Amino acid sequence: MQNKKILVVDDDPISRMLLSKVLDAHSYTYTMVSSAIEAFEALSDKSFSVILMDIEMPDTDGLEAARFIRQLNADYFQNIPIIALTAHKMEDIQGLAVKSGMDKVISKPIDIDELLSALASTVNFRHTVDEKVIS
Repeated sequence: MQNKKILVVDDDPISRMLLSKVLDAHSYTYTMVSSAIEAFEALSDKSFSVILMDIEMPDTDGLEAARFIRQLNADYFQNIPIIALTAHKMEDIQGLAVKSGMDKVISKPIDIDELLSALASTVNFRHTVDEKVIS
């Protein structure tokens, strides 16, 4: 994922620490924030290739944040992949996540292989689509 940057949005400091260890170990570039409000601010420069977003956060939950991002008036916000991170049962959250504009859902505790696979497939797919649009 060279030259690609991940925005990690999670209010739990332990989750952020564990995610940073995994991302560091695999040489990903990332920015960590602890709320949807901080995520909106970070996204203003449009420098991220993918968002990892916790579903359950105190100020604005991940579902609401994804809906907000998708409603912003720029192709970047319509197309940036959003991967949900959740401790909820998959059958309870999968449909809600997709309806809110999220591309994938990963359950917590996070399986490292699943996370790495989701990052690789989502970013590679979106990058390929973006290149075809630009050409």
